[in-house]
Amino acid sequence: MKQKHFISTVLILVVITLFSATYVEVPAIVLKTFNGQYPSATKVKWEKIAAEYEAEFLLNGKNYEASFKPTGEWRETGLILKTEKIPVAIITSFGTLYPNAEIEQVVYIEKGVRGVVYEVEYTEDGKVLEVYLRTDGDRVPDFSEEEEEKYEKD
Repeated sequence: MKQKHFISTVLILVVITLFSATYVEVPAIVLKTFNGQYPSATKVKWEKIAAEYEAEFLLNGKNYEASFKPTGEWRETGLILKTEKIPVAIITSFGTLYPNAEIEQVVYIEKGVRGVVYEVEYTEDGKVLEVYLRTDGDRVPDFSEEEEEKYEKD
């Protein structure tokens, strides 16, 4: 009887943990900005990444992601690419820079603080990381949050 109670308790804790890990409380101002920019977006999923909110969504049959500051300010929008749409220069460069890593997702970003870039999310040694590559495959230097803020104002 104690074993059944223990197993039930563990299962309940696992379910609570899974649901709490996937729920993100998005500020009303962020939702207002998002809904204003993408009123016909569907299948919207939110994540909190560092100090920003990121929405993945479907729009006109394509998968996108958009980032917002907690103040509601839009940061960038990117098109999530299907594997066959990833340019050869990006795949080749990434393979050279990170030979032991595996690409998880590539996002083509036309707007934002970094200009036109490909954001490559990858796993290496069990960690999920990202790198930005220019259209020719060159790596974009990392920006600190302060540098990004300055870059946005210039």
